[in-house]
Amino acid sequence: MSPLGIGTLLFAALLAGCETSPDEGILEVTFLGALGGAELGGAIAAIEDGGFNLQNPDPTVGAPSYRYGAQAGEHGSFTILLPAGHVGVHMFVDGYYCGAKEILIEPEHFSFQQLEIRAEELPLDQVQRPVASNLRLEPGAVAPGKEFTISAHVSAGSPDDPLSDKIIAVQPELTLAAALDPPSEDDEQGEQGVGPADGTWKRTLLAPDVKGSYTYHLVVATQGCVTSVPQTVTLIVE
Repeated sequence: MSPLGIGTLLFAALLAGCETSPDEGILEVTFLGALGGAELGGAIAAIEDGGFNLQNPDPTVGAPSYRYGAQAGEHGSFTILLPAGHVGVHMFVDGYYCGAKEILIEPEHFSFQQLEIRAEELPLDQVQRPVASNLRLEPGAVAPGKEFTISAHVSAGSPDDPLSDKIIAVQPELTLAAALDPPSEDDEQGEQGVGPADGTWKRTLLAPDVKGSYTYHLVVATQGCVTSVPQTVTLIVE
């Protein structure tokens, strides 16, 4: 049986006794390699609300359309509850180009929907990957509901393939995604050019309301969909 079929059976069991709002639908996504259909387990998803590759109305801050996040299991699949309407699903995993597709969530017609996304393997001897370094949280431990800032220095691997606005923090357990704000024009580390700048990208977020440890994943892609080596950092809520 295909991964999608297995996921369908497993998820049908989860749906038993579960009700969703008429304004919400359940989406099952599977992320596979373009050649051979390798199951890309552990992949990170950043999901746009309201469309696909939406233009950022204010390039001085992170793109507001990225709102939902998830992480695929060992078979490259995950399920998530999303609002009705068009969403853009962007997938990231080490060693592959980013993959993306748009889908219309239609809860009035489906109990849940499926989406398969495929991506090509990066030719590592031919591409220069973007680099994310010094990923950090300030502070690293906070009280529930308090502010913290996630930041990283991000640079394109090649001037011929500048950064995109897909520099996104994802917290899968909270189904959260948030695009980081680019370096300001007066940031000494910012190097302005074509597309978003190299330099320190950051975003202030609110800590979860429940105490515990939360791992945030940073995904980065260039305009040519070349991805960086994945980075993670852990927030302590106490």
